[in-house]
Amino acid sequence: MEALNLTKVYVLTDTQGRIIQCEGGYNPPSDLDGWVQIDEGEGDRYNLCQRHYFAGGVLTNDGVPRYKLVDGLPIERVQEEIDADRLLVYKAAKIANSKADLKRYLASHPLTWSDGEAYSITLDKQAQLTATLMSAQVDGEPPEWNTTGGQCRAWDVGELSALGVSIKNRVKALVKYQQGQELAMDAAQTMAELEAIEVDYDTVQ
Repeated sequence: MEALNLTKVYVLTDTQGRIIQCEGGYNPPSDLDGWVQIDEGEGDRYNLCQRHYFAGGVLTNDGVPRYKLVDGLPIERVQEEIDADRLLVYKAAKIANSKADLKRYLASHPLTWSDGEAYSITLDKQAQLTATLMSAQVDGEPPEWNTTGGQCRAWDVGELSALGVSIKNRVKALVKYQQGQELAMDAAQTMAELEAIEVDYDTVQ
């Protein structure tokens, strides 16, 4: 009797047992490390396993696992589990966006100082300013600094230090605001609470 050429079906889970990928049939995993076999057989059910085993797909449209592996079997997760994961995904995305927005805000909103000129407050420029002041204190030469888009000019050390303090205080206030909004996002218990949290750096005094 001719042996059957059975097709194996595999799933890959995350650390919490949620199924994040299914392969087998025409596209078996090239490396089985971490994969779990859940079935084997002949026909389209096994060759087109994602379509037949996981109605609606392994993941939701926004990337949340629909199924989990329990005692070697795929089980559909309840809506409460999916909603809880979705909240975590959206929290992480919103927090990451707030940090990216802060970086862009620093780059596009220079500080207007007492001389009426605008000075960059990006993290890179802050580091350069600190290094410039340290060098001036060591070699005794007048430090040089420039307005946004302007040419460098010689500064008094005390004057440039005062500018540095003003920049530091402005950035500190913006960072503190971002951190506060991030904590609020992390504490949100529902999508409605999360969506209600706005990030507006123009409101920071």
